[in-house]
Amino acid sequence: MSPPAIRTALQVTIVIVVVALTLATTLLAPVVQPADFPTYAKISSDLGWAPVSQWHYDHGLRPLLARLAASALAEHHRVDMATNPARAASLIGEEIWPHIDPSRPASFDSKAPGADLPTLTRIVDRLEQL
Repeated sequence: MSPPAIRTALQVTIVIVVVALTLATTLLAPVVQPADFPTYAKISSDLGWAPVSQWHYDHGLRPLLARLAASALAEHHRVDMATNPARAASLIGEEIWPHIDPSRPASFDSKAPGADLPTLTRIVDRLEQL
């Protein structure tokens, strides 16, 4: 074989290998669906709906945030949010506490605004600090 023929054969071989690898990874790669991660999908949905109304916030995201706060308080401060809400409120802060207070009845008002993004950011920032 002449050098140009070898070069052409090598190029064709490389193209065939690249195409085969591309097809193999495309065909063999698992297809990821939102249903594969139901908890993530629920949290994502709750975050999206939280600003829509107080009902959406109270019935979706607030219980999750309250559980996260209870966990952080118990782990880092040895405070049980259910039995010592005054201490929990003082650690969390007066501005944030009403947004996660588990004893506050959930709203059924779908017209009142929910928690906006800046409020949600302040809540999450405070929970991270705990």
